Amino acid sequence: MATTKTHPADYGSPAAIRRYKNARRALLDNQEHEIAAGITRETATYRRLNRAVSDAAKNVPAWRQ
Repeated sequence: MATTKTHPADYGSPAAIRRYKNARRALLDNQEHEIAAGITRETATYRRLNRAVSDAAKNVPAWRQ
């Protein structure tokens, strides 16, 4: 019996792509800040933002990431 993968209703939508891009931009901005501050370990902020990117990426096709 074959199973099919189902996606959320907004999978690949412009809103989902925008959420992904905004989350990724926030992660990269935080990375620049932490590098400038000399932080070399993962912080709680980094983990939170990285999780947001990962969650947002689930609703965006790989070719749009």
